[in-house]
Amino acid sequence: MACGSADDAAGTSPAERERPARLPEPETTASNAGGQGPSAADARGAGAAPAAALLPPPAASLQAVGPYQADVGRDCDGWPRLALTTPADACVGIVTHASHPAIAAAGPRFRPRSMVQDPERDDVFWVLDAGAQRDHAGRVFRLRLPAQPGQEPLLQLVMARLNRPHGSRIGPDRKVYVGEVDGVFRFDPRAVNRALDAPALLATAPSARPLVQVAREPVVAGLATQLRREDRIRYHPMSSFVFTPTWDLVLNRGSSTDRCLESLPAARCEDEADDLAGLVLYRHLGEGRFAATGEMLARGLRNSVALVAHASGTVLQGENGVDFAEADRPHEELNVIRAGAHYGWPYCYDERGRDPSWAHSDFLCDPAQNPGYQPPLLLLPPHGAPLGMAYYDHERFAWLRGSLLIALHGYRATGHRVLVFPADARGLPTGREPSGELVGGWEASDLGPKGAPVELLVARDGAIWLVEDKNGTVLRVGSERYAAPRAPDTRATGEPTEGALDPEFAALQAAVFAPRCGSCHGFFNEPAPAAAAALRREGWLAVEGGRTALERRVSRQHERPMPPAEPLPPAELARVLAWLSAR
Repeated sequence: MACGSADDAAGTSPAERERPARLPEPETTASNAGGQGPSAADARGAGAAPAAALLPPPAASLQAVGPYQADVGRDCDGWPRLALTTPADACVGIVTHASHPAIAAAGPRFRPRSMVQDPERDDVFWVLDAGAQRDHAGRVFRLRLPAQPGQEPLLQLVMARLNRPHGSRIGPDRKVYVGEVDGVFRFDPRAVNRALDAPALLATAPSARPLVQVAREPVVAGLATQLRREDRIRYHPMSSFVFTPTWDLVLNRGSSTDRCLESLPAARCEDEADDLAGLVLYRHLGEGRFAATGEMLARGLRNSVALVAHASGTVLQGENGVDFAEADRPHEELNVIRAGAHYGWPYCYDERGRDPSWAHSDFLCDPAQNPGYQPPLLLLPPHGAPLGMAYYDHERFAWLRGSLLIALHGYRATGHRVLVFPADARGLPTGREPSGELVGGWEASDLGPKGAPVELLVARDGAIWLVEDKNGTVLRVGSERYAAPRAPDTRATGEPTEGALDPEFAALQAAVFAPRCGSCHGFFNEPAPAAAAALRREGWLAVEGGRTALERRVSRQHERPMPPAEPLPPAELARVLAWLSAR
């Protein structure tokens, strides 16, 4: 389901749309698939076996696997199968989840944000976990695949107390690079593998294993987290980054606000003076060394979590737009990064739309009048929240070769899916609409929760890995080997389970939730029992630190409070808190 049409994206000339970002010319023509390494041959591995005839489908056997009711009878490449929609030759399996003993022992929350495959071992992946939503709660886990299909993977805690980590990549020195709120560091996976696979350690019970000492080497350090005013903290601190084909490091410096209204009535957002809301480039000096000081590469990008580099030198950015209350605007954006360009935040939205709060600004949202302004390459579904991108270059799924994959994290109807865009030799989408969905059908149901995919990884065997933070899962898109079942699973209704009516919730829904929250969270507009079931199912009533997620949001004790524009009136807030307390 795509939201943007050709008319939506009208207004930019073909010449403007065809301008790729040309960062330093690549020294190699090999593909940097998903930004994980420079070689297409590395990504393809030894090649996929010829497709075999599909096997008769075995009987379904649903079991609770983490937050899902997964089919362990008709597996997906050896992993419990999830009831998600994919192309006919693919399926989605769940590899691990927050209930895994190693993750549960580390506590208190598993929020995977990215992962990389070990540069030397096909059976090892490094999973970056943001943990609870507070400082120094992040972790790194090593995930080692089992020797036999059907067995549980081995998970081992490698690092703890990371400061709001997000991005991870394999660098030019074949080390694992990790982004934190205040910089980027790296570690040598070979040394950690040797320590973790030592017989003495493996013979120890998982709960008694000591944390392996990992040498952390700073790459980018000292990024500001507290800005010029005492009360101004970075609102989008995710240190997402990507390597260009010449191994320059391009780093996100997210905005400190949603629309920078805090800077009014000035003509420009004060983020620009602090080099935020943009991308910074750290040049690779050779032999794993990087420039100590970054160069401002591009501005006017609210939050560049989704980044991908193509072998041609093209760098694409998936923009999380401002949060207008309307469901149909603004669109998210796919931008081609050009050195020195300004992409319009917070003054512009879509291609030439102007934020009315910034109508007085001297920034013009028309490239004919403002040559420094770069409109988006194409528009993505509004409020879809693109958080991960990767290029696919492998024989496993031949129809995907050369395509750009975009993971949408958003909770609204436009989000929680993975889109496919065919791309040309420079990595630019060949159309304004996706050709389809790699993963869809992620609405909450009796078979599982609504999904929230973050980052994508194309492994060397051609499988596509997803980390999904809302429910704490690591998933894998593998090859389908079974024919479709003859009869549908009668339990997969996709409808919320409606329980007994809670009169106080029904009154709250009518007076507070529907009018204040229904424009963003559509389930509040459903009948009260269905809305209450959706509220539970989507995790708003989950308790962490003695308080529910809903209480933290409406009390504005969260980095993304609700409602976003202004707090609930005191009487309405007191009523919501009283209902939560009485549950």
